[in-house]
Amino acid sequence: MIAGIFHGNSKPKRVEQYLTPFVEEILPLMENGLIINHHKLTINIRSIICDAPARAFVKGVTNFNAIHGCLKCCTIGEYSKELRTTVFPQTVAECRTDRGFRDRLYGKHHQEYVQRRDGKLTRTPIETPFLKLPIDMIEEFIVSDSLHLLHLGVMKKLLMTYRDGHCNVSKWSKGTVQEISKALDLIKLPMEIHRSVRGMDYVNHWKASEFGSFLSYIGIVVLKQFLNEEHYKNFARLFCATTICSTNYYRSYIPVAKILFKEFIATFDTHFGSVTSNIHNLVHVAEEVERKGPLSSISTYPFENHLYQIKKQVRSGRHPLSQIINRMTERDKHNIINSSAIETYPSLKEPSKIHDLKFLTIKLNPNCTLRANFADKWFLTKKYKIVAMDFADSVGIHGREMISPQSNLFEDPLTSNSFHVYVTNTSLDFTNSKQYLLSSILCKLVVVVIGNITAFVPLVHTLPTESSEQL
Repeated sequence: MIAGIFHGNSKPKRVEQYLTPFVEEILPLMENGLIINHHKLTINIRSIICDAPARAFVKGVTNFNAIHGCLKCCTIGEYSKELRTTVFPQTVAECRTDRGFRDRLYGKHHQEYVQRRDGKLTRTPIETPFLKLPIDMIEEFIVSDSLHLLHLGVMKKLLMTYRDGHCNVSKWSKGTVQEISKALDLIKLPMEIHRSVRGMDYVNHWKASEFGSFLSYIGIVVLKQFLNEEHYKNFARLFCATTICSTNYYRSYIPVAKILFKEFIATFDTHFGSVTSNIHNLVHVAEEVERKGPLSSISTYPFENHLYQIKKQVRSGRHPLSQIINRMTERDKHNIINSSAIETYPSLKEPSKIHDLKFLTIKLNPNCTLRANFADKWFLTKKYKIVAMDFADSVGIHGREMISPQSNLFEDPLTSNSFHVYVTNTSLDFTNSKQYLLSSILCKLVVVVIGNITAFVPLVHTLPTESSEQL
């Protein structure tokens, strides 16, 4: 839901100019609540989520690539002349606190306005309006945004380094790049993943969601053939840690994720030669997920997607704010008229041409749909059986259980079956079709085929919100 839209010819030069109207409006609501239909609602700020430059701006602190730039801890960076950026060799450092921030105990971490008056330089501390709010100035500012940190940050850095080489990493040959690109072109992702992943020739132009799909589903399968054992093991650390942090289903594994992120950073430093801001911030991811919830709940993806839709509503540069408000009003009126058409779940769609009581698509919930095509038909039962859907009816799903021999895709740092990731190196064999109750389904599966290898990886957002499993 949009709470406010700000418009101007440029970004504001001072944080006070930008945030004061918001703070003056939200503070009374946080203190007194909001009454709607005689019901008092409590208003709190759960998190403040933005990219790294914006975080520094709204907090009034040094930028992410400054030697005192980490928002979470007091690590001190070093400027690398070779890389022409700041690196952070220190993984363990004292954590910053809300009290310490408000008392300005962190020296050069805090920014100042510098002005020249009467030939003299004057320095004025930047006092962000957020200081007036009853929020934690450290914990409420999220660094674990999967879009900017994990996808456009770490995953892009890894792929570019694998392709082009750096330090102790030999670059891929042209033939290897072409082979990987060919494999990526053949992979069919399920309908919940809206963008297919392009070949390595286009990796410079990949969108964040492409890097996200590669990290969460594709890379752990494809890279096994093209990385040496040590580099693949380190990528597996990142995959496992990210998977744990992506769903509440693995919440009990968060202590393991903390260890895996630290091991990934240490190995990255050895083989890639430097720990930049993005790599350093991985050490804080599991802690934020532990406090705030899975990565999807503290991500800028919803905002970026909504911002894209807002921008599409602007037809010209003349009165853009009025255009947006008019389109929003029209949309709200349309939604009110069509509010009676609320979809219920499970929802059966696409009746079979052979039998009108058999359906080729079943929508289990707003975020999970099974369909009788290769990319969307796979699911895992609560007994950990892989099933291919044939059709659905009013009772459940009819499908065939795969009986091909299955093995772990990787054994280290953890076995892949700990995350319900399975692989088969043979042709796919199945039992006869039988019925499965919807209550027997654990999650939908992403299938990744490369050569004679077929791998199955859970679609993480379709996993249950709770689990009693232990590693």
